[in-house]
Amino acid sequence: RQCRVVGRRTSWNVKWYGDPRTVLISSEHLQDLVFDSDAATVTCGPGVLLETLHREAWARGLTLSTSPAPPWVTIGGAVATGSHGSLMAGSLSSSLIGCRIVKADGSVAVIDSRHPDFDAARISMGMLGVMTQLTLQLEPAYRLTLVKQPTATSDWREALLSSGPMSFVHASTRLDSSTLFNVNRAMPGDEPDDRILSGKDAQGHAWITGPAHLVAMNYQPPTPTIAGGEWAVPLDSMSDVLKALRSIDPLLPDKIWLKKVMGESAWLAGGSDPEKLYVQLGAYHEVLGNQSPQLVLDMVKKIDGIMIPFEGRPHLGKLTSMGPAQLSEVYPK
Repeated sequence: RQCRVVGRRTSWNVKWYGDPRTVLISSEHLQDLVFDSDAATVTCGPGVLLETLHREAWARGLTLSTSPAPPWVTIGGAVATGSHGSLMAGSLSSSLIGCRIVKADGSVAVIDSRHPDFDAARISMGMLGVMTQLTLQLEPAYRLTLVKQPTATSDWREALLSSGPMSFVHASTRLDSSTLFNVNRAMPGDEPDDRILSGKDAQGHAWITGPAHLVAMNYQPPTPTIAGGEWAVPLDSMSDVLKALRSIDPLLPDKIWLKKVMGESAWLAGGSDPEKLYVQLGAYHEVLGNQSPQLVLDMVKKIDGIMIPFEGRPHLGKLTSMGPAQLSEVYPK
């Protein structure tokens, strides 16, 4: 029978699980964690929680250059699904510099950037084998400041490009006003301590400053249960995508997330060109009680169809309706 490797099974994409005959192999108990402070790297088991890695790295004066938001996912799962980060890098998989995989025949493959299959291993959806060890590149710890400020919906591009490297926009699909979360590194000279400070600036905009992983990487806005999908689109195509989305306006939520990310070399990455800037678009509906999921499924299917002509790619950890033919077109490798 087919085996699939999973972490904590928090991914929304049903393709992650295969069919009822599929055997799931959990890696959540593989939790070794070793730091090399001189090389600024961490070698860990795929079951280590992102929150644990953040905390232990920060205690050593180190941090990830990019990271997905939820602190409760496993490192292996976040890498395998290409969970995205920010302009500072691509997805978390872009920080991967080496790994060890136990293949289906029991042999062990040790893979680094010199290996011809490294960009397949970076985002593998658990299909290549059991990834039992990962080595990630870190960087010196730094603090971030996030300022929440209003912006015109039509100015989403300028808001993203002129704001800090990890900024994102909560863009209204129906109103002229949206919200920019402007994220920058804290002022030089700030010690990389654990303090989290907040307040309002002279314009009345709320701000928060603190360790990078607590301010933006693990940013958790107050939200009910949500479901939906995300897509990475080349920056230059995003305006046309937003125009096309007007045709499915009744299916969209009141707001969508727009976040700038860099492309990367992983074959299943959201952005395929490491030299190109992309916008990650997230569309989610609140899911309350026993509400029918049909609205979410219809929305994802429609957005999938809109994205393909504009080189848009789905985030494989979220919902997508694409079948084998469409996926082969979107991911030629």
